[in-house]
Amino acid sequence: MKNIFLTVFIFLSSFSFAQEKTYRFLYDFHQVYETKNKQTDISAAVKEELNKSFELEVFANKNQSFIKLIDVVRNSQANFFLDIKPEPHWLLIDEASNLTYEKATNPNQNFKFLQDSIQRIQVLPTGQEKTILGIRAKEYKTETEKYDYTFWLGDFDGISASPIYFQFKDLVVVELKIIFKDVLENGNRREITYQLKDKKEAIFNFKKNIPKKYTTKKELDKLNSENQANSGVEKD
Repeated sequence: MKNIFLTVFIFLSSFSFAQEKTYRFLYDFHQVYETKNKQTDISAAVKEELNKSFELEVFANKNQSFIKLIDVVRNSQANFFLDIKPEPHWLLIDEASNLTYEKATNPNQNFKFLQDSIQRIQVLPTGQEKTILGIRAKEYKTETEKYDYTFWLGDFDGISASPIYFQFKDLVVVELKIIFKDVLENGNRREITYQLKDKKEAIFNFKKNIPKKYTTKKELDKLNSENQANSGVEKD
């Protein structure tokens, strides 16, 4: 009997250790928006909304991750017509199948979830390094037509974790700054920063969040093309 109990204990222990460790990464999101133009009531409201801070949490193991925006409780309804939040609000990422599932944000869409591939971006190292929450991170930069990006990426147990659409295989985004180029051209300033402020081991059920019904990016693009064609005015 003792041997049976010992065998069961070893089996359960082996099963437990074989499970991928999941961690919860908590990020601060802050956006700075400054304008040199004369402010109206509307522009002042936009500026106030764009200067709000948020928190995002990312649950991640070696094969999956899940991004979720933590909603801010509003004490005032003064600017209820504005709701400018970080994106994505909700995104499930499956590294093994190179798929993402995103909650649809457009109320006119007749589906709740969109399936797409994982978004990647090429970055160049600068040679700078620093440690954040025990993660040794290196600085990388890149740019697109509209944005300048500065990423700090670190290796943490082979986990991929990022609070934005762009994902980096086996690397954790510990800090990120995004500068809006078009705003700079107008003499204004708009910057976004993400800062990792907490990480800890956690339990999270990824399978529970995989939607059963969704549309694919290809199907959505086809639908949008058809809608544009149908909304055109016919010429004589």
